[in-house]
Amino acid sequence: MHAVGGAELSLDSRDLREVLGGLGLASPEGVALVREALRQGEAQLGQARAAAPPGGA
Repeated sequence: MHAVGGAELSLDSRDLREVLGGLGLASPEGVALVREALRQGEAQLGQARAAAPPGGA
């Protein structure tokens, strides 16, 4: 888990595997899912960082 300004990024492989419905995380679909989840999480953390008061983390 990573947190910035109240926003959190956390990925759980069990949740990802459930979404994939039996496909492996190393499959092309699994890799694409992880990449997209990370991109979305990083965007949310970036927005939280921008909204954080000066001197805040």
